[in-house]
Amino acid sequence: MKTLLRIVLIVVLMMLITSCASRYLPVGGEGLMVVNDAYLYQDNESEVVAQNRYWVREPQNLNDYFTTFYVTVKNRSGEKLNVHSSDFALLDQNGNQSDPLTVEQIEDILLHNELQYLIIKNIEGQDDRKLVTTHDQTDTLEQWRRAKRNLVSDSFTFGDIFPNAKRTGYLFFPKANIKNDELTLIYKTQQMKFRR
Repeated sequence: MKTLLRIVLIVVLMMLITSCASRYLPVGGEGLMVVNDAYLYQDNESEVVAQNRYWVREPQNLNDYFTTFYVTVKNRSGEKLNVHSSDFALLDQNGNQSDPLTVEQIEDILLHNELQYLIIKNIEGQDDRKLVTTHDQTDTLEQWRRAKRNLVSDSFTFGDIFPNAKRTGYLFFPKANIKNDELTLIYKTQQMKFRR
């Protein structure tokens, strides 16, 4: 009886965990291959691999504000391939378009929230014992520096890709509404549909 109860509790816990996180998986399409949970698209000049992947490093709250895709673009041609941020877009199920955000835009949103937290903590504290100390502020800013390094190193960077070279990293879009059952990631003219 105890074993059955444990199994039921584990199943319920797993259902709760998976219901909190809405991940979008590829549904296939013309000219697209689905490999595991990612799209693979190839043409004469490039090879693109794209998947909806959660951010798992600092800043840990990034998934609360952004929808993230992990993308690799490989240059298959004998010439430089220039990849612009305007080559990518994200459509929700109603056709609303979002463009990739820059690291600076992400920093602006997240750092503003961190600083706002420190100010609110000071306002709430009425005596010296509750005030946020300089040490707390230093810790918060040091955590932010680490988070910024992660954002810079793990973000997809735009620009020239040399022959047989590739660029890999996260694309960040404004958080998709939870009501969206389908998202479409666009790379140039190719549309990659993902469903929850």
